[in-house]
Amino acid sequence: MEITSRISGNCPVLDLNGRLFLGAATKKLRHTVRELTKKNQGKIVLNMKNVNKIDSCGLGELVHCYSHAKSHGQKLVLLNPQDRTMRLLLLTKLETVFDIFNDESLAVADSSQKPVAA
Repeated sequence: MEITSRISGNCPVLDLNGRLFLGAATKKLRHTVRELTKKNQGKIVLNMKNVNKIDSCGLGELVHCYSHAKSHGQKLVLLNPQDRTMRLLLLTKLETVFDIFNDESLAVADSSQKPVAA
């Protein structure tokens, strides 16, 4: 998995590309999110548009990253999950945990904005 970090507005966006499976991908995501929380960014957006496969460990890592950000007073939101990923989020009821957006401008907007579920 490749992770590209960029800023949209004042918000860090992590563009994820590839498979989010147990191993190097989950470790890399965990490390990247931890580094961003050290910088106290407020909100982190995970752009999942190019995540073509995800396993249970990948889902678990998303939950871990969400919990880590929350414990540091920050927010982690998902952007553009593919249909397959969205079905997994619905099946596991994780859509009730994450704010999920289809539009990047809404995802990076002030946290008072309501999410538009995918």
